[in-house]
Amino acid sequence: MKKKAKKLTAQAVIFLLAALALCYIGVQGFIIWHNPYETVLAESSTLSDSVTCRGAMGMSETDVVYDGSGVLNYLLENGSRVSAGTVVAQAFSTYEEARNSAYLSRIEEKLSILEKSDVTAEETDVSLLYKQLRNASNEVLDILASGDLSDLRSVRDTLELAANKVKHAAGNDDDFSARKAVLEEQKAALSVLPLSEVTAPSAGYFVAADESAKRLYTTEELRAMTPQQLADAVAQESPQNDANVAGKVISDYQWYFFASVDTSIEKFVEGTSVQISFPDSGTESYPATIVSVEINEDNTLAKVELVCDYTSGDVLSLEHTEAVTTFKTYEGLKIPKTAIRIVDDQRGVYVKNGNIALFRVVTPIYENVTDILVPVETESGVNEVKLYDSVIVSGRDLYDGKIVS
Repeated sequence: MKKKAKKLTAQAVIFLLAALALCYIGVQGFIIWHNPYETVLAESSTLSDSVTCRGAMGMSETDVVYDGSGVLNYLLENGSRVSAGTVVAQAFSTYEEARNSAYLSRIEEKLSILEKSDVTAEETDVSLLYKQLRNASNEVLDILASGDLSDLRSVRDTLELAANKVKHAAGNDDDFSARKAVLEEQKAALSVLPLSEVTAPSAGYFVAADESAKRLYTTEELRAMTPQQLADAVAQESPQNDANVAGKVISDYQWYFFASVDTSIEKFVEGTSVQISFPDSGTESYPATIVSVEINEDNTLAKVELVCDYTSGDVLSLEHTEAVTTFKTYEGLKIPKTAIRIVDDQRGVYVKNGNIALFRVVTPIYENVTDILVPVETESGVNEVKLYDSVIVSGRDLYDGKIVS
């Protein structure tokens, strides 16, 4: 009986040891196969020292008025230069007539492209024509990659003209007569007389009413506001144009932006040159200068006036809008702040070299809430992260030389 009990006890011990061994193997396998160390590559990037705020545009404008009847077809793109009396739009009885008129304008543009496509003997430099075609193709690709398609139409026309010239020089479709005949037939079928024409009242830059609501305040009114009054004003929606306003003419290429700033006020200094961009109107940045900074009594709110001498149709269509003021842009290797560790009073990160974690000292040249930027050049004891290093951004119990999976 005792022998049997001893035999059972021995079996239980063996079973327990086997179970412990299996648990150990399972834990080790989990550690090996479940990688707890997440990494990112240290890659070249840019970070901007910038402040985002809301504000109001300040420009000298004149309303373009008409009798308010009919459906408008605009003949000019936003930002087009006009003089007094320039026809900016035509009014038609129906939407269909206005649409046909717009299509007719496009047909006339295509006919113009075909007329320019006939290459003379003096122009038949095939290598030059192919270069023009490549350049136009690259411009189209750049615009598509940027996401800002405002200039796509004009560049597309340039590409079509370049392709036609190459085709003509190669002896194909010599005079484009078949294509011209089709377009002329379409043109004849679409011709319709407008009810009336809308003209610019003065010289300047035209902006259509359907692209820009009428501004709430003039430049002089914005200058007279206190920081709190400006903050209250830009928090409101801009009112819509009156029914008889077809657009506006901006009389000066110079425009002002009045920003309501409640964070990083100390960054705004009179006379400082900055870049300003508007997320609502694309990706383009404009060079501007800080004209004045007015801060309220408890230093929690400021009214900042900026001036810019460069304009575009996108800017002219803005009223109350969000703006990004950039003071400086830095270039280097971007690393998430979650990767930063302090070891022996040194700031650094762990990089994964093979299956070993190595500590590398970093000295940021700029940082924001989520990332730091370090120099591309390395220096022992100062900045030791190299381009494309695998930086460990998450993982526990790291130390220099630790084997990591």
